[in-house]
Amino acid sequence: MGYETFDDIAERIRDLAAPGLIAIDGLPVSGKSTLADFLSKRLELDAVYLDDFVLPERLWPADRQPAFPFGYIRYADFMAAVVSLATSGAPSSTPSTGRVATS
Repeated sequence: MGYETFDDIAERIRDLAAPGLIAIDGLPVSGKSTLADFLSKRLELDAVYLDDFVLPERLWPADRQPAFPFGYIRYADFMAAVVSLATSGAPSSTPSTGRVATS
């Protein structure tokens, strides 16, 4: 299979009976947010971005290591927003940036 375009991906998702929750994973700067923005608009879906749950740098732990779980991400708040969106159709809280893509 060759490379798919964003339009191809959107059509494959649209063909699903109920796409449910879509998670996008990938390397830094690989286009995850761009794809999420595209799918959110094209398929009229809401999106929650992990980047929006990063603590301000002044609150990062001094002894942070480049390994998961990262101490500078508000994972509990992120997961609460994802679970709320999946179960009720609305995120439970607004991320620190105020950005939540909505359809």
